[in-house]
Amino acid sequence: MSRFQPILEIYWRNKQFNINILVDERLKNAVDNLVNVIKLFKFYQQHFQSNLPSCTDIGLLQLDSKAIKTKLQPTPKEFNDKIEILVPSVSKDRLDDAKLWLNESITDLRRPANNVEEFVVQQGILNTVDNRFQLIRDKVDIIGDFYNKLTEHALNKPRKEEMSNHGEAMSQIATLS
Repeated sequence: MSRFQPILEIYWRNKQFNINILVDERLKNAVDNLVNVIKLFKFYQQHFQSNLPSCTDIGLLQLDSKAIKTKLQPTPKEFNDKIEILVPSVSKDRLDDAKLWLNESITDLRRPANNVEEFVVQQGILNTVDNRFQLIRDKVDIIGDFYNKLTEHALNKPRKEEMSNHGEAMSQIATLS
C-alpha cells in the first residue's frame, strides 16, 4: 500500500484544487500559471498511467487494484478537460465586455463638440477612456495569449469566431490608440 501513497496524495491535492483560480483577473502571470497547470496535469496523467499497478502484492496476498486504477487515472485528464472548457468561455465573456467598452468609448469620442460645455464633457470622456484604456488593452492581450497557449498545448484550438472576436477587439484598440 505504500506504493499508492504518493499517488493518493497527488489525487487528494488535485481534488482540492479550485480551477476557477486560473481565470481570476487578479492573478499575476495568468498565462504562465495556466501553462504550468496544463503541463502538471499532463505529467500527472502520464505518471498515473505508468505508476498505477493493476495488481498489488501484499506479502503472500495479491490484490486486484484495477478498481483503484480506474478511479484515480482519469482525474488529471478531467482537469485538463475542464480547463479546455472554462478558459475559452471566461475569455469570451471578458472579450465581449472589453469590446463593448471599446465600442462605447469610440462612439463617445467621435461625438462632435459644438460648444464649450460639450467640449468639457468630451474632455471628461477622454480622461476616463485614457485612465481605463491600458487595463482593457492588457485584458485583450492576455486573452490572446490564453488562446495561443491552449492551441500550443493541444487542448483547444480557438474557433474562427473566437479569433475574429479577438481580432475585432485588437482593431478597436488600434482605433483608440
